Amino acid sequence: MKKLILILTFLSFNFSIKAQEKINYTDKSKKIEFEISKDEFYTEFSPNDTQLLENKSENDFQKLNNNSAIVKFKNLTGDFTSRKNQMKTQISIQFERIEPVLIYRDGTKQIAKGEANIKLKPNVNIQDVIKDLDFGFEPNSLIENLYLISSKSLSTYDLFKTIDKLQADNRIEYIEPNFIRLLAPHTNDSLYSSQWSVNNQGYYGGVIDADMDVEEAWSYTTGNDIKVAIIDEGVDFNHPDLMANLLLGYDATGGNSNGGPNITTDDSHGTACAGIVAAVGNNNLGVAGIAYNSKILPVRIAYTNGYPLGDQRRKWISSDTWIANGISWAVQNGADVLSNSWGGGSPSTTITNAINNAVTNGRNGKGCIVLFSSGNENTAVSYPATLPNVIAVGASSMCDQRKTPTSCDGETRWGSNYGTGIDVIAPGVQILLPIYQVSRDTVRPTISRILTALLQHVQT
Repeated sequence: MKKLILILTFLSFNFSIKAQEKINYTDKSKKIEFEISKDEFYTEFSPNDTQLLENKSENDFQKLNNNSAIVKFKNLTGDFTSRKNQMKTQISIQFERIEPVLIYRDGTKQIAKGEANIKLKPNVNIQDVIKDLDFGFEPNSLIENLYLISSKSLSTYDLFKTIDKLQADNRIEYIEPNFIRLLAPHTNDSLYSSQWSVNNQGYYGGVIDADMDVEEAWSYTTGNDIKVAIIDEGVDFNHPDLMANLLLGYDATGGNSNGGPNITTDDSHGTACAGIVAAVGNNNLGVAGIAYNSKILPVRIAYTNGYPLGDQRRKWISSDTWIANGISWAVQNGADVLSNSWGGGSPSTTITNAINNAVTNGRNGKGCIVLFSSGNENTAVSYPATLPNVIAVGASSMCDQRKTPTSCDGETRWGSNYGTGIDVIAPGVQILLPIYQVSRDTVRPTISRILTALLQHVQT
């Protein structure tokens, strides 16, 4: 009997070590849960220690900016605190912060670094709410009664506990972590005759007329007097096939670029998406946008971490606050359509509220059209495309089928998300982009090709 008990005890102990560590916080009555990465850590450090830390990590150093990175150390045991202490003994660096890498159920990696978004009810003083807490605060310049509170000393665990505790405060409309999100963008006239999504003549072995009937839509509108916000990583203001249709935009990341990208790190995704919408028509150059007389409002909500195109470590760095501010700015500055070729991660009330405001109050009360990519993981639709008041857009191939790893286009590495919540499927592979300095960032835009069909409704 003692031997049996010993075996069962060992098996139970062994299972508990291998079981995935989880963490959660409560969003009103709903639990938001994450897995904690077993071998990755979010770290902040002196820029002088960057090279040392990169050399010590397990060949998977993901730089986020000049003083933060995700590092990987394998063969560590125990819970997060134990693994963190083991990692620290392997490298002589004075870290400013170490936090767990949180993995949402759709695979999106998120970081909580002592920040939270807190929306107060009218006439409530933020200082009264946080007077007994170790938080500084900053009011949001675009969203009324929203504050970003932050603490340099609060760990992810303590932050989640504090948020759970504050849920009961009736002065608070909502409170949630302000996550850093590591996102993967959802996209990959001389060339007009090859734009199969506009008029498919069997290009790339596709099915004739498997297109969007854009030429037929042009008999109704080419986008005159319409502003389309490309909410992305920025749009190149110097692109010759776009310049005439670009307006000054907004940089929610704090880079003061007016919506321009970081050209030095090849941040071309937003430029590609803008070109598909509004590349200048009839100028004997490049391609024609599907709404080539519309105007583009470039809204930068993210930047890439600088790794080369095609490198698996290349990711968008964004945050819940940047995303919500970008959406809010677009609405406040007259956008008719909000095009979002990105998504993933846990639901956020801050982001959802900004979207709800766009749909309800945009266009002087008529409501903006808001589009989101369904995602490129060949699985269920990802947030925010799951919201009922946005248009969730999946991708099709030139053979008139959903884009999958086995569809006729031959791109085996991805498939368009599908299932409940999809509103429309649109061309999403082998899309010709405006020429010049735009890199082909494996661009698979799944949003912009249906805008022409919507612009007629926007004008009514």
